[in-house]
Amino acid sequence: MRGIQGVRSKVRKGLSLAASLLVVIALLMGGCVRNSGHPEGMKSLRWLTDDEKDKVIEIALSSPKALYYKTGYSRYEVELQWIGVTWENSEPSSIGIVEYEWMDEATELFQEEEAVFPGVRIYFGELPELSLDVAVDLETETAIDLLALPCTPPTPRR
Repeated sequence: MRGIQGVRSKVRKGLSLAASLLVVIALLMGGCVRNSGHPEGMKSLRWLTDDEKDKVIEIALSSPKALYYKTGYSRYEVELQWIGVTWENSEPSSIGIVEYEWMDEATELFQEEEAVFPGVRIYFGELPELSLDVAVDLETETAIDLLALPCTPPTPRR
């Protein structure tokens, strides 16, 4: 059992970077997101309280896409993150994703014109099979479904 969890952890970490890069590419290729408005995001990054972390996860898991995917998968896991969004005509034009624990790096990486949100990456399935990135506006308690991507385990090198 321990071996399976180790594989899951390695796959998840490898897929995290790949999924983050694909988010930007997919948005540039045609706008994968539909959003009704232009949320402001956090004024400045700060560590979330435990209650806020729980609220972010609860809101993300209640998003339309998360509810849809939860019906098809018996297992899911969540991972907190920071999401920077640049808006154009009330639609995200680019997105940057940084792991939650890397708040100092997130502060440096995100541009001033980006709205920054706490977010959740939800992994669906056993190994996982699908990931969904959801930004959360804590002020309005609104989820912003960003992108769902299939998770493909890395191919072993020969």
